[in-house]
Amino acid sequence: MSAFEFFFSFYGLILGLSVAEIVTGLVRVFKQRQRVRVGWLTPMLALFVLLDIASFWVGAWISMQDLNVSYRLIFLGLVIAGIYFAAASLVTPDDLNEWPDFDDFYDRHKRFVLAGVAIANLIASHLVRPLSGGGMENYAAPEVWFWIVSNNLFLLVLALVRNRRINVALLAFGIGMYLLTAVLG
Repeated sequence: MSAFEFFFSFYGLILGLSVAEIVTGLVRVFKQRQRVRVGWLTPMLALFVLLDIASFWVGAWISMQDLNVSYRLIFLGLVIAGIYFAAASLVTPDDLNEWPDFDDFYDRHKRFVLAGVAIANLIASHLVRPLSGGGMENYAAPEVWFWIVSNNLFLLVLALVRNRRINVALLAFGIGMYLLTAVLG
């Protein structure tokens, strides 16, 4: 096993727990769907975060193979994956009796979920490569900065907009972009 494979097994395990947290929450919700009003927002947020984690995971695999594995990289990986796990834990409620309407839960927690996704992405894009000895030749490319700015602007707008119909539209757009990337990429 190479040093990168060792690092990525640790990193991937924690990201995998984030996926398991969301899927477990969705299954818990599905089992209780007769007692609660699920709506569209929470399942769409769950799908959006799952797709973001998947794209992040692939991006990390591609971009991090040349990094020097060190305690610093392990620590940054732990921070990033831990933030994703915390965000994933806030997608669905733990106690379904407390939240009979999941749109209300979404309204209360979406900012924390989206902030976690944004912070994890910002740490990965601004700290991991510079602090871990990775080459920065592609980092200054305009398309990289366009992605960083547009992605975080999208997350900020989604976090701040209160209108539920606009939230559904924005989440549908974000999910569509991830799915389009998956199909084309």
